Amino acid sequence: MAGIMMGALIMPTIADMVGRKLLISVGLVAMFIFSTMIVFLKSFVAFLIMRFFAAVLISGSFLSLYVLSVEWFAPRQRAFVGAVIWVPWVAGYCTLPLAGYFIHNWRHLQLVLSIPIAVVFCFPWLLPESVHWLVSQNKLATAEALVQEAAKTNGITLPERFSLTAPEKSSEHRKKTLWDVLHTPLLRVYAVMMCFLWFANSLVYYGLTFGAATWAGNVYVNFFLSGLIEAPSYLFLFFSLKWWGRQRPICAFHLIAGIPLLILPFLPQKTADGRDLATLRTVLNIIGKFGISSSFCAIYLFASELYPTVVRSAGIGISSVFARIGGIIAPYLANSIGILEPKAPPLIFALLAIVSAVFSMIIPETSQLPLMSSLEDSRFLSKSYRDAHLLIAQQPRETSVVTEGTDEVQPSEPEPIFSLHNNMQANEDPTPMVFYQTSV
Repeated sequence: MAGIMMGALIMPTIADMVGRKLLISVGLVAMFIFSTMIVFLKSFVAFLIMRFFAAVLISGSFLSLYVLSVEWFAPRQRAFVGAVIWVPWVAGYCTLPLAGYFIHNWRHLQLVLSIPIAVVFCFPWLLPESVHWLVSQNKLATAEALVQEAAKTNGITLPERFSLTAPEKSSEHRKKTLWDVLHTPLLRVYAVMMCFLWFANSLVYYGLTFGAATWAGNVYVNFFLSGLIEAPSYLFLFFSLKWWGRQRPICAFHLIAGIPLLILPFLPQKTADGRDLATLRTVLNIIGKFGISSSFCAIYLFASELYPTVVRSAGIGISSVFARIGGIIAPYLANSIGILEPKAPPLIFALLAIVSAVFSMIIPETSQLPLMSSLEDSRFLSKSYRDAHLLIAQQPRETSVVTEGTDEVQPSEPEPIFSLHNNMQANEDPTPMVFYQTSV
């Protein structure tokens, strides 16, 4: 967990500087090498070092991969991305107890679980770079080539004089870091709340995961069910994010997690007539896991839409650092403290989830908004959801069409750049010029 925290702190900032694709490709290949080498180590110190670096790489690579996925989709499609990207997580989660049940030698288990990761060697040829990031770095030729390729893949014909442009560099020309986020008043407040959400979600999620060993029944079955319950939660997550935005579903998921866990400390082991309530306690834990799994996945998307492009990876990275702090505390709270006072862990988990539900309603709604590009855009967060949508849409960026011969910028619905031609076909000028504008 310390390695994951270090990777979340360092690597996303590097991704904002060198690009998403490069960091993901190099990071995952190196992670595969470290994970495989662990099998052949005989020194415990060397084992810890390899595990640490493997965790650093997988953490930073996954966060950058998530950001890359979000940046390639239109606002109305991000709910789909935010849910589907977690399906492999469930598959891996459920595979681990199955593999552990049949393979008892840890070296053999490590090797079996590491070999499939070899697919990452194909990533440098399969992954596209983020168009948002390329334009923010003024690498317009590469960005245009990617848009042309995306249009061809999707069977879309771009305007003949299609082009991407970025405005002249302003005071934001230097590379942005988390320090700049802390010096942006409104964004700083929301970033602190977002970090708390990640801390609370991680602590509750991993607390329930590690606590599965104490549930009634077989430890392998409980661990498998703990992962399997996440599958329907992602399906529910997709429709809730699509229909109701970000605030309300995330608030509801935290309450779904918090209320059952709040009941647990006051639930006796047996009824007055001697009936064992162990099964009911397991059901309440599973419901709590369902809710926290959904909220944990949703806040990834929430954070991705909250931070501007220039610090998006770094912003998610610092949020993930707080999540790893929660993950480090979780096993001690679930097991060590739970042995001394069994009522303490579920009560703490419940309170954290309920407070998170309140915070999630304070952070502004981001659903259907174009991704902010610069720190200056964060001023729109002070407006209502409707006003922010209109203000951002009025900026000349990926949702704007500029007609040749005029200076008029006409906002259109948020769309990926390669499908803007659908909106432009209604214009009188059959060959308008498209400009992708962003602050640098």
